[in-house]
Amino acid sequence: MPRFHSRVRIRVVCQVHTSAETMSSRGYSTLLSVIISCVLMACGGGRNSFGGSSISGPPDAGTAEGLWEGSTSAGRSVGGLILQDGTYWFHYSSAGNNAVLGGVLRGNGTSNSGQFTSTNGVDLNFEGSGSKDVDVADTYTAKSDLSGTFTYTPTDVIKFSAIYDSSYELTPSLSTLAGNYSGSGAMTAGLAAVRFSVASGGAIAGAISVNCSFSGFAKPALRGNVYDISLSFNGSGCPNGSSSVQGIAYIATGGQFIVTALNTAWTDGLVFEASKL
Repeated sequence: MPRFHSRVRIRVVCQVHTSAETMSSRGYSTLLSVIISCVLMACGGGRNSFGGSSISGPPDAGTAEGLWEGSTSAGRSVGGLILQDGTYWFHYSSAGNNAVLGGVLRGNGTSNSGQFTSTNGVDLNFEGSGSKDVDVADTYTAKSDLSGTFTYTPTDVIKFSAIYDSSYELTPSLSTLAGNYSGSGAMTAGLAAVRFSVASGGAIAGAISVNCSFSGFAKPALRGNVYDISLSFNGSGCPNGSSSVQGIAYIATGGQFIVTALNTAWTDGLVFEASKL
């Protein structure tokens, strides 16, 4: 797939409530990115920081913290996390096909009286659109619903809606996570099948192709049913070359293991969606 092009500063406005909102077909992927960025801004983390959460249990009262699952009016699915510190990680599906991964949203935001705002979000698209900056402003009802708009340019604004997933309040467990997985991966260089294993101690080992292996670790985050993830790739067949990424992972309601990670510059990354064998 094409590499990243110049980033475009965007202003995003997001709102959280129970009703769904429509979004433009052009900005849907960016919209998702903006949402994630808004969440990350809450704790003021930088692009070189390792996103983490904190302890299991309910989110802090009155904040947008939690696991959110939703969609855009353009038909894309979106899901991800807003962590206690305001960091957010979201992934979204490809245009017209919810079974294919389309990109990642990452950023930092601040929750205040039902409003969540972020000015450092990045939408890393795996369909050829590259990387775009995005600002976010949304409204939410804690542990209930989230909705709003993401703005990339004054004429590129996307709407979304999502609901809270209470599985965020469960306790992460490496023994539960341990096992063999198979699924799909999306990266800036394209799509690929993925197979990997997670040991009881959190060690990860897997491959994307015959000539591309990766290894790393997963560990329970400090808060939420979330895992911190670090992966390193090696081999001539790796779509993104030999690189290292860090991010988060969680078990979705349907049982899929979702991994979302970026490099420290937020210019390259991946999403894995795999099921336990």
